[in-house]
Amino acid sequence: MLKIIVVGKKTEPFIEAGIENYEKRLGRQFKLNWVVVPNSNKADEAQMILRNLKLDDFVILLDETGKNLSSLELADLLMDKFNGARNIVFVVGGAFGVTDGVKKRADFIWSLSRLVFPHSIAWLILVEQLYRTEKILAKHPYHHF
Repeated sequence: MLKIIVVGKKTEPFIEAGIENYEKRLGRQFKLNWVVVPNSNKADEAQMILRNLKLDDFVILLDETGKNLSSLELADLLMDKFNGARNIVFVVGGAFGVTDGVKKRADFIWSLSRLVFPHSIAWLILVEQLYRTEKILAKHPYHHF
């Protein structure tokens, strides 16, 4: 199971529908556990994020300052961590980013793009990429090898 910690509130219905669509397609290994942290100031959001992390979690922070990955590179990263039997947690911060403390806790910082997206669109892209990763690992034609 993967955990996704997001800051924000419920998304637009069309985004919710997209997220639900990909979630339904995910297999058991990629089932998602969502933790929604309410919007607040960065310090309070950081405390709530950090409280939801365990010491042995492998934390992937989605942040515009992170490293760009191809879908294949993401699949390799996740497969490596699954094989290491570590819990994988994705964190999507608030509108004003995250504190340095959250960045320091992250094991990997991933940028979806050099573009900046609204939170809910980033959530949808994340779930689609997890679905794509699952299909890459299964050598399914969804990814168009």
